[in-house]
Amino acid sequence: MTTQKRSWRTGATRVAAGALVVGVLLTGCAQSPGTAAVVDGRVITEDALTTAVADLDRLAPGQLDASTVLVTMAATPYFLDAAAANGVEPTEADARRLAAQLAEQTGGSADLGEGATEVLLFSVANQNIGELDNSAEVLEELYAELSAADVSTNPRRGTLDLSTGQLAPLDLPWVEQAAQATAEQ
Repeated sequence: MTTQKRSWRTGATRVAAGALVVGVLLTGCAQSPGTAAVVDGRVITEDALTTAVADLDRLAPGQLDASTVLVTMAATPYFLDAAAANGVEPTEADARRLAAQLAEQTGGSADLGEGATEVLLFSVANQNIGELDNSAEVLEELYAELSAADVSTNPRRGTLDLSTGQLAPLDLPWVEQAAQATAEQ
């Protein structure tokens, strides 16, 4: 009986220690409280991300999750620069038109804040670049620039790779090991 209690306590201690390490890592690695990501010195706050996701969900319910919106917000300045360099930079009026079209299709609200407008500007810039005669060349240069970007993400959000456009979940193998050890007890 004493051995069984001791095993249970050891497993519980491992889980608690793992949780403590995770907590320290998640709070210690964030750039600052409320930061979702920093891309080449440009801060994307959790508030801006949350507001953009809520705005976009009202515009097109269920179409974009926070990960997709964060990746898009991180990449938008690069797409806008590439579009501008090639004479096809979108305007806020273009974003408002797209919002109105989407709202008409979905019955959603076209009243958008800055972050959601940024996502729509990305969409228009991407479309404009795709219509260029030299779009393959422009996109190749753009993806090279995105690959070289200095990106740090709040660990709670995962790891952002602009070259692939993916936000990979945070890998916490020690949590899995601690949980597995507890289950085996």
